[in-house]
Amino acid sequence: MVWSLDNLGKALSRRGKLSEARAHYEESLSISEQLGDRQGVASSLENLGRLLYRQGDYGEAVVYLQKSLDLYRERADMAGVAWVLNMLGRIAYRQHDYAGAQSHLQESVMLFRDLGDRDSLKSSLENLGKSFFRDGDYDSARLMYEEALQMCRESGDDHGTEACLESLAHIAYKQNKPGLASTYASEARSIAASKSPRSSQSSHSDQEWARSITDQTGYWGRNDAGNAFDTTPPSASSHMSDPDVMPTIANL
Repeated sequence: MVWSLDNLGKALSRRGKLSEARAHYEESLSISEQLGDRQGVASSLENLGRLLYRQGDYGEAVVYLQKSLDLYRERADMAGVAWVLNMLGRIAYRQHDYAGAQSHLQESVMLFRDLGDRDSLKSSLENLGKSFFRDGDYDSARLMYEEALQMCRESGDDHGTEACLESLAHIAYKQNKPGLASTYASEARSIAASKSPRSSQSSHSDQEWARSITDQTGYWGRNDAGNAFDTTPPSASSHMSDPDVMPTIANL
């Protein structure tokens, strides 16, 4: 029953029916509490926290996610701990608390390393890189994206590779390294062109492209409330319950 309610809630959430999804998650939470199923309670609290994040209610989302985190820690469910920390990092980032975001995300990165979960590790590395970038720590941001880029290359993830290259191009430009920015931008455009030939039809050089997109009005502060804070597509993991994709640095 609880499993069915959670799946229905996730399906409704993916379709944008958040109020209906919340009702299913709350019913699932109530049943799990009555059964004394603490793992089920933790999962339902996490689902509710994610949904509240999507609705922009960060304060209430943190309350649910913190309760979920405490239960996952109690049960030594380190995958659950890592995903909730990743989510809390996303929320702290949205609230411009970059130090808080980095604290949550650094622990998430450490846990995903220990778990050997490379896809989730890529997500947290890119999230952490974005937080460092916003905080003006370009060296740390670069290190995060370089590691994520290597993992994307190794797994043959062209989409992730392109996204990391774009972000590294912006970081290089911010560090006044136009040649390096151009190199990253050129490779990113080559990957994009291989998927869509029209994307290569531009009169701008790669260096001009890196600078021009950086300087676009509102480029670094675009409101993408409909997107989550991770870069990987939803997986089969129960902790990736919503089809949210974190934008690259280039799409902030």
